[in-house]
Amino acid sequence: MQDFSGRTAVVTGAANGIGLEIARALAAEGANLVVADLHGDAAENVAAELRATGIRAIAVQVDVAKLDDMKRLAALAKAEFGNIHVLCNNAGIDGYRGGGIWQADDVDWAWAMGVNFDGTLNGLRVFVDDMLAHGEEAHIANTVSESGLTKQSSMYGITKHASLALTEVLDEQLKARGSRIGVTALCPGPVRTRFFESPHRPAELMDESPGSDLDVGRARRAELQAHIQGNGVTPAEVASRLLDGIRENRLYVLTDTTSRQGILDRADEMVRGFAG
Repeated sequence: MQDFSGRTAVVTGAANGIGLEIARALAAEGANLVVADLHGDAAENVAAELRATGIRAIAVQVDVAKLDDMKRLAALAKAEFGNIHVLCNNAGIDGYRGGGIWQADDVDWAWAMGVNFDGTLNGLRVFVDDMLAHGEEAHIANTVSESGLTKQSSMYGITKHASLALTEVLDEQLKARGSRIGVTALCPGPVRTRFFESPHRPAELMDESPGSDLDVGRARRAELQAHIQGNGVTPAEVASRLLDGIRENRLYVLTDTTSRQGILDRADEMVRGFAG
């Protein structure tokens, strides 16, 4: 897809960070925007900002982990704009950073997998069939993170490996159909956002047990937040690289070279499995 002008894009997690800059970048190219986010007021502020530039934009409050919410998002987007051409499944959360992974509770898994994996899957479930039906050039970008490419030590990494596999399967199956839908796994390294400052964990999925994520993970989040602020690229840089990747129909879009060695080390260790 070379031209975004007049096309319609849906971006989840679009009220801040990477999602916000993706929405701005697409709007700058003349796309109509559906700004979707868990925080409705913040999403509306973004949509109003885009409309002030002459772009058609609407805001939708949505919990990507809930399929009914995503069905409502798809219905509102279609009612307002008709065919959807770009879908950016970008919403994500840090997830459990407490003790050992075997100590995580059901609510920890439900929260992390619900947003980071089910949120992406739900986006595919409610938009792909319509994209196939209208037959126009389209593109799906799933925000995976470099954590989906390298060995990891967190629940977040587990969810992102799952999201990467989902994206790769999607790409293969759409190609097998001869569809006009491109697919990209957006795999940024550290990005200067407020990602680790607040987990935005729903009350019904809160784990307040001793040694829980709230108890143990708070200090680790503060360390990670300081790291990305000092070492990360800007969200606008990530958005720019994504649009280039969509134009070039690249399956993998990385933002820096920090993950290169980790990818190579993991591949080497896998290949050593053939020994003997």
